[in-house]
Amino acid sequence: MATLESLMHEFDVQPTSLVEVFGSVKIVKEVLNGQRKVSQSQAESLVKFFNDHYSGLSLTALDF
Repeated sequence: MATLESLMHEFDVQPTSLVEVFGSVKIVKEVLNGQRKVSQSQAESLVKFFNDHYSGLSLTALDF
């Protein structure tokens, strides 16, 4: 989760930008607050989101 928070901060990604990954802003906030874990499929979607939008990154699902 620290990686997700760091990436969001570094690239100025708002929770609403991750709705397509998590399904709702509520779930994004629960993940950020540690109330919910990132599933394998969500981790893979996060990798695609960040690697596609921000060149030079080479994240893997293990980063989340």
